[in-house]
Amino acid sequence: MDSYLTVISYPAKMETVFENIAFNVQWQDSQERQDAQYRFFRCQNPAQLYELVMSAGRYLTRLDLVGHGAPTRFRLGDFNLLELGREPHPVLKQLAAVLPDDVEVRILGCLTGIGQEGLALIQQASADLGNKTVIGTTARVEPEHFGPEGLLKSFTALHSSRRTDIARPLPVPFPVPVIGAAPGRNPYLTHLLTQDVQDVESLLHWKQFFPAGFEPLGRGRPLAQPDFTIRHEGVPVTFACDCRLVLILDDARKPPLLMGWSSPDSVPLLPAVMQTLGAGSLPEFLFAPVAAPTAEHTVRPRVKRSRSR
Repeated sequence: MDSYLTVISYPAKMETVFENIAFNVQWQDSQERQDAQYRFFRCQNPAQLYELVMSAGRYLTRLDLVGHGAPTRFRLGDFNLLELGREPHPVLKQLAAVLPDDVEVRILGCLTGIGQEGLALIQQASADLGNKTVIGTTARVEPEHFGPEGLLKSFTALHSSRRTDIARPLPVPFPVPVIGAAPGRNPYLTHLLTQDVQDVESLLHWKQFFPAGFEPLGRGRPLAQPDFTIRHEGVPVTFACDCRLVLILDDARKPPLLMGWSSPDSVPLLPAVMQTLGAGSLPEFLFAPVAAPTAEHTVRPRVKRSRSR
């Protein structure tokens, strides 16, 4: 029988997106289902993964890791599990020794399989896991993409470490039929036809501050690794996922507006954008040298276990 394990981030500081995912994976009907195929755990530190995998049963068909993503890094709980070009996390070697050869490991954060960097990230993870298949994402990931069995089967924006082609970002993680959309039309513009009119107006207003290649996405709360935040006329503007995703908190009552980089190529430095938004220049910490590994890998913080099924 196939066995699926989903590990959901459980950071020390509560984040609504992960609590919403934890809620969505619970059975929503009153009938008790005796289905041990699907298990769910929470994790604050990647060092706990070995313990969680062993407690769930090492003979897994698929291991899903849910955290904040980017093409160059993936954060599970309070620490990075994957970082492109860095020494592998010690837990990966432990997992390589116990996971079956045919297991599929999915890195479920935003844009973890995008472009040359994303492909390199999942291929590096595959090598660190003993050449297991690792899957990255090519669209943003949000709480509504999860249900009682974990990631919805309709989520098709996935890219395998076995592939050699470079994945392009998608405006949504699954095909959405739009009445009246012309064949071959820009998928980002087609996607706008499904959005609230006021939100579209707001997105088009903000689009003027960004160079060609940035496209409006709608509103959402993505699992995206933040890079830095600036303010434009008092509105927080957060660049995330290696600047491929921009979150604009224009209305505290709503999820942020989202702008997305539509190319598989890396986002060029954005001095013109910063100047237009009134920030002057990119924050200096973006150019700081990479810090040496810390003792974070040996920390053993709390573990919260969701109900197994």
